[in-house]
Amino acid sequence: MNRKETDSQPPSPKFQAFELVRIKRAADCYFAEKACPGDPTPPANAMGLTGPILMGGMHYVYDDVAGPKLTQSYSVQLDDVGIILVSEDWLEDGEPAS
Repeated sequence: MNRKETDSQPPSPKFQAFELVRIKRAADCYFAEKACPGDPTPPANAMGLTGPILMGGMHYVYDDVAGPKLTQSYSVQLDDVGIILVSEDWLEDGEPAS
């Protein structure tokens, strides 16, 4: 990794802590087919569930073709599942239960 890559500003996060989000289903997520093997993917029993973001951050993942890259991910609390780590591409705005 060269100095230019480390000095550049990462993109601002799409979601903030305590924001309600929904985990996309694999069929609804264009990203599912192109996911980097290192990107945090939600477990099948978490897809479609809604919960609050506990915290977000950047981490490195490795792709065999592109090499290492920095990606945005979040810890999300889901009832009956627990806390999961998931890539930003798997999240969408959650709707409060009515």
